[in-house]
Amino acid sequence: MIPKVYEDTLKQLHELEAQSLSNKSKLKEFFLRSLITSEFISDSDRSKIKEYVFNIVFENLIFISISIDNINDMPADKMYSHKIALCKTIPQLLKNDFRCEVVNMPDGEIALLLNFRNEYENSFDLLLDSLSKIREISKQLSNTTVTIGVGGIANSIDECAQAYKKAVEMVKYRFILGLDKTIYKKYLDENISTNLCYPIELEDKLISSIRLNKRDSFIDVLESMIDIIQYHSYPETVSAFFNITTACIKTINQVLAQSTNKYYLNFDEFRNIFSKLLTIDQAKKWILSLFDEYQQIVAQISNLKNVKHYSLVNKIQDYIKQNFHNPNLSVESIADLTGYTSYYFSKIFKDILGININEYIKQLRINKAKELLETTDYKTNEISDMSGFTNVSNFYLVFKKEVGLTPSSYREYIKQSGGVKP
Repeated sequence: MIPKVYEDTLKQLHELEAQSLSNKSKLKEFFLRSLITSEFISDSDRSKIKEYVFNIVFENLIFISISIDNINDMPADKMYSHKIALCKTIPQLLKNDFRCEVVNMPDGEIALLLNFRNEYENSFDLLLDSLSKIREISKQLSNTTVTIGVGGIANSIDECAQAYKKAVEMVKYRFILGLDKTIYKKYLDENISTNLCYPIELEDKLISSIRLNKRDSFIDVLESMIDIIQYHSYPETVSAFFNITTACIKTINQVLAQSTNKYYLNFDEFRNIFSKLLTIDQAKKWILSLFDEYQQIVAQISNLKNVKHYSLVNKIQDYIKQNFHNPNLSVESIADLTGYTSYYFSKIFKDILGININEYIKQLRINKAKELLETTDYKTNEISDMSGFTNVSNFYLVFKKEVGLTPSSYREYIKQSGGVKP
């Protein structure tokens, strides 16, 4: 009986010890995650290092960022399991040459904090060789590539966030250099140029290709522009890519001026799309997809011109654009101009433009109200009248539903954001 009690007690002690180690490990990872993402280190954070005996050497501490490539194409469960496998494998892989701390970060990212074990063998080549092994292990585990950024070296707790930030900045250069790379400052110095001169003459040719609806020419010019902007600093390349995108969308909208299919891309939407474009090749394919969609719309419009009522609907579009500010404008009053019943003409209008008349009028009124809120100091009730709404209450209700903000809040947002639309 006594040996049995002893064995049970010993088992409980081992379980408590294991639980304590697990909790300490989780606490340590949470602490490190806060440490490398915060510019300000509190006194309580400093005390945790001693309190929990974390045994981290803040001297010649190298910061690494590992990012799983093509994370947007991976199921969430596969991404999670791959990260866990990497987090367990990396310390074993590096244990002979480095003291290693692994931090599981959000969005397919892993942070490494490394110290050389032997100060006499702290060569950069050894570090690069070890990181190359991590990239190979990732492919072996689940046929998934990773891009690795080598950041700064910290010699104190206060330098950690900045050192890790440099590693994250290195990873961004996969947009230019491609996936499955180890990227560090010297590598950038050897492969990246500065002072990009934006190819405005090629942009003119790109615009011409859109207007003439010539896909082959569009591809040739786009590839020439990409060749020019590619091997420059990340901010310069991204800015140039945004200029190319803006020029394309603006031209497409001008060509499709009579169509309800418009491309509008504000900065937040662009940033959301761009975050999913990991390489410039993916970005090029995305722009090409815009052109292909544009061609489809042009073809649809061309076909519609042969439809019996296309010319009539086109004239009614112009009439609505000239009269939407009139609150008495309605489906019935428009249908009277055509000689058809409101039901029949509404059907014709929607069949050709893909939108019903009331929705079309509402869009014009909302866009006019937004324009006035952005560019004038007119009072809300004045803007309501100028935009064609029946009364201020209706204006507030419709605007809030469509835009997500009240007119006053929208105007304030535009002022605070420097003109960037929500």
